[in-house]
Amino acid sequence: MEERSIYSYIEEKGLNDAKEILSRGKERAQALELEILSEAKKEADSIILKAKKQGEDLYKTAITQSEQKFRQRSLNVKKELLDQVFSESSKKLDELKDDEYRNLIVNLLKNEKLSGDETIKVAKKDFDRYIKLFDGKKNKNGEIVLTFFSRLFDNDYQIILSSESAPIIGGLIVEREDYDLDLSFESLLQGIRDNYEPELAKMLFSEGE
Repeated sequence: MEERSIYSYIEEKGLNDAKEILSRGKERAQALELEILSEAKKEADSIILKAKKQGEDLYKTAITQSEQKFRQRSLNVKKELLDQVFSESSKKLDELKDDEYRNLIVNLLKNEKLSGDETIKVAKKDFDRYIKLFDGKKNKNGEIVLTFFSRLFDNDYQIILSSESAPIIGGLIVEREDYDLDLSFESLLQGIRDNYEPELAKMLFSEGE
């Protein structure tokens, strides 16, 4: 009877131990499951956060690129408008009446220290106009002397109109022994543009900005 009790005790003890082990195993399994779930959630949150940051970065990049494109397009439009302004100015200079055109060329040359033996080149379209406005006469060498300047500056002046045209829109190129003077309209207007472009741009584009 006592042996049975011992066996029963042992059996009962083993069963209780097994239950305890099983209970601990379940607890450990639950804890491990929670740990795995927690780690998985952290990983998922990290992935979501990275994806969100990447999305924000992509959005910011897209916005920045759009702004840069807009600024570039805006600058291109402004440049085109300024080009148009100076192109129109060059055209108006070219379309001056004869008296106004002559005065312009005279004033340009007065600002330079001429020696009197210069040769000038003009655009092909202006060749006959210079002969007319500045009284072009052929000398014994067959060269065209612009006698208007001889009367204006000094009788000894022999300003020659070259038979070769200059690759310019308007105005003239003065050839000298030491260096040439670029008095073309495009060069003169470019100088004005370089000096006053910021101010002109402000006047043209200040509204609406």
